[in-house]
Amino acid sequence: MSKPFIILPQSELLKFKAWTSRLSAENTSQCQRIILGTCTNIVRKAMRLAPVNFGFLRASIGTNATGTGMNAEVWAGGAGKGVNVHYAPYVEFGTGKGVSVPNELAEYAIQFKGKGIRKVNNRAQPYFFPAVKLSVKEMFTKLHQMGFK
Repeated sequence: MSKPFIILPQSELLKFKAWTSRLSAENTSQCQRIILGTCTNIVRKAMRLAPVNFGFLRASIGTNATGTGMNAEVWAGGAGKGVNVHYAPYVEFGTGKGVSVPNELAEYAIQFKGKGIRKVNNRAQPYFFPAVKLSVKEMFTKLHQMGFK
């Protein structure tokens, strides 16, 4: 199991929590729908972007709302769908000479660095984090329309 990846800085999370604590019940419900919809969009986009030759990888992508509905998990690799795919991060970031990690993901991706026992050089085929990036941008547009600044 990999370490969780949080897309928002701690300061933004605190600001978001403070903002949601002031929302009406109707707006809270709308916010929960936006968060769940975002997670569903991430799953749909990641499944579409995942390479075709990795059918199990596509099946391992999922989401789950947690807590009050203001939190959610999205995963690739099977952390909740019964399909355990250990190679999910190696498809995303590549292996050997094919590794390609965006700077903002370097700290997260380092946990998947191999020990160099086998020489496997597979190019990176990003599918998960591009889906996250697009969907989170859309989520913030909707939240800003609701008044989150």
